[in-house]
Amino acid sequence: MFLPSRRCFAALCLTAVLLAAALPTAWCQVHAAAQASTRRIERGRLLLQWGDPRPATRAAPSTRAASAPLSVRAPLRPQLRVQLLTDDGRRIRLDAVAARQAAVDLSRLNTRRVAVSFAGRSAATALKSKAKAADVVEAIVPIDAPVPRLAAPARRQASAAAAISGKTRWLSLMCKFADIAEEQKPRTFFQQQYGDDVGQLGHYWAEVSYGTISLAGSTAHGWYTLPHARADYVIREEGKEQMDADRLFQDCVGAADPDVDFTGVQGVNLMFNGELDGHAWGGAACATMDGRTQCPRATWNPAWSFKNLAPLAHEMGHGYGLPHSDNSDGDADTYDNPWDLMSDVWNNAVNDQTYGTRPKHVAMIQRDRLGWVADGRKLVLPAGTHQTRRIELQYASLADAGGVQMIVLSMPEQADPNQTVRYTLEARRRSGDYEAALAGDAVIVHRTQNETAYSQDARVPPADRANNEESMFKVGERWSEPDGAYAVEVESMGVNGFVLLVTAGRGIGSGQVTGGNGPVRRTPAAPATPAAAAAQAHAPAGGGKRNAPPGTVAPKQNPRRPPIKKSPKLQKRRAWV
Repeated sequence: MFLPSRRCFAALCLTAVLLAAALPTAWCQVHAAAQASTRRIERGRLLLQWGDPRPATRAAPSTRAASAPLSVRAPLRPQLRVQLLTDDGRRIRLDAVAARQAAVDLSRLNTRRVAVSFAGRSAATALKSKAKAADVVEAIVPIDAPVPRLAAPARRQASAAAAISGKTRWLSLMCKFADIAEEQKPRTFFQQQYGDDVGQLGHYWAEVSYGTISLAGSTAHGWYTLPHARADYVIREEGKEQMDADRLFQDCVGAADPDVDFTGVQGVNLMFNGELDGHAWGGAACATMDGRTQCPRATWNPAWSFKNLAPLAHEMGHGYGLPHSDNSDGDADTYDNPWDLMSDVWNNAVNDQTYGTRPKHVAMIQRDRLGWVADGRKLVLPAGTHQTRRIELQYASLADAGGVQMIVLSMPEQADPNQTVRYTLEARRRSGDYEAALAGDAVIVHRTQNETAYSQDARVPPADRANNEESMFKVGERWSEPDGAYAVEVESMGVNGFVLLVTAGRGIGSGQVTGGNGPVRRTPAAPATPAAAAAQAHAPAGGGKRNAPPGTVAPKQNPRRPPIKKSPKLQKRRAWV
């Protein structure tokens, strides 16, 4: 019998209430009656704001070792703020971790109307956690679009998607703190950032969306002087600076409102002449524009962000509703996947003399989230199938591709949709105006769970940054899903992409060892021949072979052990062929 998790169950109940319809069973009614005294439902607009830490000082190219990363970030962590602007104008701050668990793909709900179910926490529970009694977020569901059938959690996830197409007009508003006079760039600089030439935002977003969106009509205004000094907007709490994003947005927009026409504006890039709280921010915010309350996409950029197009495009990506991606080393650093703009902005990036670091393309999974991957460009293999297919995977950068550019390897659906896993394959090429500094030409594998895409690494343990050879699958190399559901062999490379042999079916990956954030599977059988025994004895201590001979055993990894630093002298582990 299918038993949904408590969080999923709460979402079902909330959806049933909103639809004024009863569930097929009486279980939800009984549970709802038991909780009626402590549960409440709030409706409003969900606003997400991601904070990305500033980079540390970077060495000049002439003094920086060729193998050194382009930048090392300051010891600040990414942030995510979640709030509900209720229909009656109240702002309710939601715990980000709880909100991610309460929603099916939280990022897709940014700026959308939602219903949030809260359950009261008992005083005993609050005392045990040394916190005041408060409401706990149980479920978040969209209410601005039809809700699909309750029996299909996966379709609820798809329903949350909001495809973006056509003209997406952005405005840049440059605002000065009352106590800082410097104006780092003139208005013309910000206006030209939206241009359609190579290295400008209009050109970049048109290319990365395959022509689905444009920034036509985008422009810039300012500089405007804010009514208060920086210290009134950036306060120190518990030894850390915290930016009041909503107040900054409202005051900057308010200063510009008398002479700016906000008609048709979908996004606002705020440019500030002083440091914020050590982060650049992207997401959404609300303010009075042209006499009415509007909640557009929004970014908050200090000088180090707007002087480089890459971090500015990253924050705009958050405005479009894109979450961070990551690599598979399991650490707290989400900025170590250089195959996606929504992770590592600075490494393996092209430099522009006018606009600083150029943005790389977003990964195919991010394009797909925004509806930019047409059905003809995507191949989905259902879970549980047994088949072998030879597929040409065309480069993700091809705007006029006539074939598949994204392969989705489905895994069994879980009771909690946030625990359902899927893998995606894409082909990347080191060329073009934005991708010429990539680590190489290769097939890249991502594992997606609870909205985050993790690039897969055949090194055990995974490298600290996913620009290593074991993260790139090339001709003659093979990747295997840790549980043996899929095996992918790269057979050849052509002008338009790679030819892959994809095999689906449980147990087909026997003998393959895959690193990453999933369990490392081991083949316990002893070597059957002296030659195999010798090969095992001389295998690198770190494991990580993509196509190891049968019987090779990967060393068991302690999941709590921190990632091992990879020596720059470590030689590439070639696949066995």
